[in-house]
Amino acid sequence: MNDTNRLIQDLTGGRIGRRDFIVRALALGISFGGIESILAACGGSSSSSSSTTTTTLKYANWASAESATKKQIDQAIQDFQTQNNVTIDNIAIPFDQVLQELTTMTNGGNPPDVVELSGNWPYALGGSGALQPLNSFIGSWRNDAFPNSFEVGTYKGNVYAVPFSNSPHGFWYSKDLMTQAGLDPTKPPTTMDELNSQMATLRAKLPSDAYPIGIDVSKTEYALVGFWPWIWTYGGNPMVEDSQGNVTINWADDGTIAAFQWLQDMVKKRVGPGQSGPITAADIHNLGMSSQASNKDLAWKFIQYLTSNKKVLTNYLVTEGIFPHKSDVVTGGPYANLFSDPISQAFINSVIPTMRPPAYSPLYDTAANFVVTALQEIAGGAPVKATLQQLTQEVKTVYG
Repeated sequence: MNDTNRLIQDLTGGRIGRRDFIVRALALGISFGGIESILAACGGSSSSSSSTTTTTLKYANWASAESATKKQIDQAIQDFQTQNNVTIDNIAIPFDQVLQELTTMTNGGNPPDVVELSGNWPYALGGSGALQPLNSFIGSWRNDAFPNSFEVGTYKGNVYAVPFSNSPHGFWYSKDLMTQAGLDPTKPPTTMDELNSQMATLRAKLPSDAYPIGIDVSKTEYALVGFWPWIWTYGGNPMVEDSQGNVTINWADDGTIAAFQWLQDMVKKRVGPGQSGPITAADIHNLGMSSQASNKDLAWKFIQYLTSNKKVLTNYLVTEGIFPHKSDVVTGGPYANLFSDPISQAFINSVIPTMRPPAYSPLYDTAANFVVTALQEIAGGAPVKATLQQLTQEVKTVYG
């Protein structure tokens, strides 16, 4: 695909506005006549674009690309446009393409003003200068946030992303299968010792095609997100990042070896010893602002709207996770009734307080490729300690 065709696809796909199209088209050497023809074919003209005085804000997100959330987030965006006399250029990107698309758009000089982020993305984009530090915008919000929900968007002291929805991994179990195996479904395991004991019972009493536990060992970065809590539970800490972004690496520490050995034993249907109580990864959704945003105050106003407006919270965000302002959802808060069910209460009181961020950094994505390869190899029976020692050297090579 040549540059002109790609530019036209960006326009028709909603990834750029007409004004940005004109600037980039001229840079490609397209004549004004050619630009007029393309815009006319796409449903508009350069003259109508240049005559408008409405401010445009570009918002890239995956919610508008998913049928379950598109209607709600689109309505929220429409309401903000009406209330503030602005136009939101809503850029819908499938979740697994977000980081690459944002990187491409930023490098092309046409990034969205506000972006929905997750995982390591604030670090990858913030570390490259693509995101605006938000320290001067957040005020006292950090005092009204769940533990580590800001830390997961902070790199080298700069807050590059604020929490949007708190949705860390929880431990789910089947009451039906527990009952079938003669276990008490009102008493799920709360420690590794209890988990291993119950899994031994499940293995002995359930059919061979019913597995006591499911753990993602695919070669995807998200498999590593899911395995971090098991590593920490066994006392492992293979990657530690300090406040300056320096990372200490040892994938062969005793706790990490124990966690991977436990994984291998589970695949072989054996049971290993446990060590500590629950913990989870701070795998949340957050919002960031482009460092190239022309109207940063308006961009921040939109972020505040998405994280505090009543209609957004009750019509959209309630389906995504726990709200970003802690005082909104705890007992006595204005939206506490929306999270009064046992599952939500378990997340608010027992899961979210334990979440911690992995050692995210601009190089984390590259390192994760080596880690998930080792994860899969160990699950398949490779020697645990030797594989992790090799992994340590591979990850150290990534970080130099």
